[in-house]
Amino acid sequence: MAASPDGELLLLATGLGQLLVMTQDWDLLYEVSLDKDLAAAGSVQLSWRGDGKYFATLVTGSGVSTDVSQLKIWERDTGTLHASGENVPYSQTAMAWCPSGARIATSCMQPHSTSQPLIMSFEKNGLKRDKFQLEGPLDMHVGYLKWNSNSELLAMVVTTKDWIGVQIWSCSNFHWYLKQELRFPSTDELNVLWDPEDAMKLVCWTASGTIRTLRLGWKSAVLDSSIALVINGYSLLVSPLSLAMVPPPMSFFSITFQAPVQVVAFLQDIDRGCLIAARLSDSTLSVVTLPKLSDWLDLEGENHTARSISVLSDLKQSISELRHLTWLSSGALLGALSVQPGSDKVGISGNFSGTQNGVFWQTYPGSREILVEVDLDIVADKPSGIISDGCQIQGVQETPVKQAVISIIKNHAPTSEQNADAFVQLDDGSVVLYTESQAASQFGRTVIGKFARPCPWMSMLQSGTGNVIILGLDEKGGLEALNHCVLCRDCTSFVIHTAADSRSHLLYTTQRDSMHVVSLSDPSTLSDLLSKQEVNMRPESMGGRKPKGVAAQEENLKVRPLWERGARLVTALGGHDVAVIVQTIRGNLETVYPRGLVLGAIAEALKQGQFREAMGLTRRHHINLNVIVDYGGWRSFCVKASEFVKQVGRLNHITELVYALNEENIVDTTYKNLLPPFPESPSPGDAATELLKSQLTANKVQTVLKALRLGVEKEIPDGPAKELCILATLAKSRPPELKEALQRIKSLREAELQGEVAVELEAAEQAAEGAKQKVILSAEAALKHLLWLSDAEIVFKEALGLYDLHLAAMVASHAQRDPKEFLPLLKELEEMPSHLMQYKIDVRLGHYESALQNLAQGGETNFNECLQLMMDHAELFPLGLHIFRESNKRVDILEAWGDHLVQQEKFEDAAAAYCSCNKLQKALNSYRSGGLWRGVMTIAGQLNLPRSELVSLASELGEELQAMGRPAEAACVALEYTHDIDSGVRLLLEAREWMEAVRVASLYSREDLTTSLIEPAALECASALIEEFTEGLEKVRKYLVRYQTVRQRRVSLAAKLKAEEDGEWPDDDTVSEASSHLSSMSAYTHGTAAPSSVTTGSGRGRKNSARSQKKAKGGRIRAGSAGEEWGLVEYIRGMAVSSRMLEEVRRLLSVLLLQGHYPVAHRVQSSLAAYQNDQKVALESVEKDAEADNMQVVNPPPANSTAMSTPSSSVAWRLAVLDPTEGDCK
Repeated sequence: MAASPDGELLLLATGLGQLLVMTQDWDLLYEVSLDKDLAAAGSVQLSWRGDGKYFATLVTGSGVSTDVSQLKIWERDTGTLHASGENVPYSQTAMAWCPSGARIATSCMQPHSTSQPLIMSFEKNGLKRDKFQLEGPLDMHVGYLKWNSNSELLAMVVTTKDWIGVQIWSCSNFHWYLKQELRFPSTDELNVLWDPEDAMKLVCWTASGTIRTLRLGWKSAVLDSSIALVINGYSLLVSPLSLAMVPPPMSFFSITFQAPVQVVAFLQDIDRGCLIAARLSDSTLSVVTLPKLSDWLDLEGENHTARSISVLSDLKQSISELRHLTWLSSGALLGALSVQPGSDKVGISGNFSGTQNGVFWQTYPGSREILVEVDLDIVADKPSGIISDGCQIQGVQETPVKQAVISIIKNHAPTSEQNADAFVQLDDGSVVLYTESQAASQFGRTVIGKFARPCPWMSMLQSGTGNVIILGLDEKGGLEALNHCVLCRDCTSFVIHTAADSRSHLLYTTQRDSMHVVSLSDPSTLSDLLSKQEVNMRPESMGGRKPKGVAAQEENLKVRPLWERGARLVTALGGHDVAVIVQTIRGNLETVYPRGLVLGAIAEALKQGQFREAMGLTRRHHINLNVIVDYGGWRSFCVKASEFVKQVGRLNHITELVYALNEENIVDTTYKNLLPPFPESPSPGDAATELLKSQLTANKVQTVLKALRLGVEKEIPDGPAKELCILATLAKSRPPELKEALQRIKSLREAELQGEVAVELEAAEQAAEGAKQKVILSAEAALKHLLWLSDAEIVFKEALGLYDLHLAAMVASHAQRDPKEFLPLLKELEEMPSHLMQYKIDVRLGHYESALQNLAQGGETNFNECLQLMMDHAELFPLGLHIFRESNKRVDILEAWGDHLVQQEKFEDAAAAYCSCNKLQKALNSYRSGGLWRGVMTIAGQLNLPRSELVSLASELGEELQAMGRPAEAACVALEYTHDIDSGVRLLLEAREWMEAVRVASLYSREDLTTSLIEPAALECASALIEEFTEGLEKVRKYLVRYQTVRQRRVSLAAKLKAEEDGEWPDDDTVSEASSHLSSMSAYTHGTAAPSSVTTGSGRGRKNSARSQKKAKGGRIRAGSAGEEWGLVEYIRGMAVSSRMLEEVRRLLSVLLLQGHYPVAHRVQSSLAAYQNDQKVALESVEKDAEADNMQVVNPPPANSTAMSTPSSSVAWRLAVLDPTEGDCK
């Protein structure tokens, strides 16, 4: 009889071979016929698939010579036969279909066989899938089978003459493992049931009333020395992962016990090697001592049989049901034991008999748990093989616990604050210290912390700062640090990697199938960890946003996706190894090397100066080789370059570094925050080191390659490979040092001509072994290598630059250039004289200085060509003067240089050149062309021009200066040379030099000019300024009001859009207060309007300025346009009064007061002060709003604008006499 998973249908098999399918109301749905003969003579097993869509029948009956069984699959709705399996010659006593539907497990036993039963599994189509044989006594019989809810574990009730029990099996990597065996007295009847919701909970109960609930969990048994242990029934599979990556069910060797293993504890002891304690299902204890890893080579493939410790019956009860077995030391074990409240018998069932002895036994009424400490006496020290005898139990100490024990871990780093041997976690998540041989009353007094949830998986580590951190993983996936914070909320497994320098890394996997690497030695991460704040170490914690730039590279190195779904971490090989062992869901072992761990190992090797180890790690794991140079600074590496070459030794590895070298500091970009800081050690003070440091340049690539080249030349013996490495350092330098490389190739060619044995690179090693004389690299092979590294055209030019035509021809031929192109050129050059050949080559290559020097070697006969070359390339004039410094051709060079400077409009320099060669007329023309009137009149005096010509020249200069907009200088010329007082005063008034005009009129006693010219012009200018400042004041106020209106409209619109996105409608008050948060939604924040000035001058200067403003602004501001707000901001800012204008106003005010026009002066100063104050207030308001909106208001004016050329606030323009109420003010 079997009910469907949903409880709607019931299967009934009758003795007549009929299968009835009935509903909940006992109505017959349909009836099918089974094999009547088999059903009548044997038995029928029924089982439903997890979804209830199919059910299976297994009929076992007697055949001709043996029992036969047949499996059939039926459809639920119609009872149609879906599939039928073949007859198997076994009697099958139990069947169970796993909830996932992948397997149908059956127990099989061959009649008259002396072997244990078989468990055979079938597919849905009735075909056999796999099988395995049970382990145990020969009289073992399987009662029934039960799958857990996720179909990963198979529980079976087995019966022998001595006991009845339940075995739990698991399949991984196509192998079935016996993971647990629980035994009960044979006189009892046992039943088991898996929890339908919690796949790892199994309930066992007996007819005598004993109920046991088992909470199962997977734990990785890996020692600190990377020795992995796997429970496989009676055997314990042992594999040293650091020596051999052996995936289970294979192993390096195995240990067989007298009963199935239930609990394993392991300890790495310095004196005794590896200690393994196994608690067996027959309530015995076995201790095995393994030798050190260096002595394991002889153990490969062995199967050692372990003996159990001889235990008294009283003591046997204390260790029969120990859980969480943990080594406290090499002589003590600690475990947890469950008891019934008020019972004086140890063990949850309470029906084991045994005498009670005061030494080993004690009653704890009301206790739920007992911590049992087992003291051992291990005789053997430093074994050379596997030892399982010589261990005795000296005694047992028991400590009562009020709560259930969740986990126990050994304290590997006792401190003054936590000086205990173990950490014990109780059912409420609290962690308690336990010390070996402590009194029972002392336990529970020292609670060091509490997890938010009970964490069955617990581990401890010691950070670089000495802090002891206890990590726990709960069943919900929460990874938590005790007393601190939650590290991850979807963790599936975690391990701790401790490097050789004691730096620790936390590695954990998530349900998103990604592996994270977190440095617990990083001060920032550790401070977050100790501050009890949640550490965001997952990219999904960024709200879906992916980091960019350096942050993205850093995140990619800290997070690694797992290639197979459901993979779990097994262990991380510590010390100098950086391998992380991952077990896939199907059971295979894979090795990964996270970049975070690899970089830490590289950093440690570089700190210790182990360049060979660092080079091997970078090459093996494809790390950017620049990290070797950049970590610790490339200048420090240059000092150690010879040591680097000496340690690495292999030239191909050194050449790889040469090829990978670049200017980027990889430590600050790609590997930022992933490497520990390099310790600052005092640099050696020897003279050689200081000299080398003083020769270092700012060019990283060039300097490092030079240091490597010197190291190779010093540490590596001569040979072809060495020569190629040196050529690579020259070719990869920045800029490439091709000239030196070609010189080396030239030296190789000369050595070949002298009889040296030269070989190609491929035959270098064989030639070096077979030849007794020195072997060098052939020049042809060296040239090919150089051409492979560099641009062939550049190499050809550099070869020409050496003036070696044969080498140039060799380069051209190997560069596959057209002979019709380079042979005529080389032939033409070969026929020339030496200096002309070099000149032609230099001109062709653009080496004009060298070309001039080579051409000058031909003497003055080539002077015209030299002069033409200098005129074509003006930078050669200084060199030409130096070459012909003792020749009369120097005058011609200076005159030609002056002509060139005139063409370049460098008139003052040209005049100086003409003066140097006594070409005064040309010097005068140059000064005049440049508007340098003082120089013109000085040269005119040197030429002794007549008075009439001098006056005429001065008049012309005055007109030219006035046309250039330089009236003040024109006034000086008119007053000093033409003595035209009227014109001079008018020009000074045009230049707004009011006081100077009054001074000149007084100097020459021309009071009529003061009344007729100066006073009317000053009053006119004052009137214009008052009108301009009044108009500007109105504009400032108008633009400010418009700006406030536009801004308020923009803020209201932005608030409305945000409210629509959030689904809420704001009120008016909300809209008015939203400006400081919504500026990024405005189109006005990207305007390009340029600043302007409205008061930069008067007269012609103001007109020119106004035209430049209009051109810079690009026209008027359009109302309602996207850039209106920004344009208004820039316009208000550009209306500031320039410092030049303020100085002009101050001079005007002084003249007005001198002429007695106090009211007019007062109006000018008042109007300017009012305008300046309103403009300043408006600008402060605008900039305050823009700062709140994160708008960049500061936009410098164009270079040709006079606005804000000098801060107006720094110019003292106001006269105190015109503003007596404010005293002495600006």
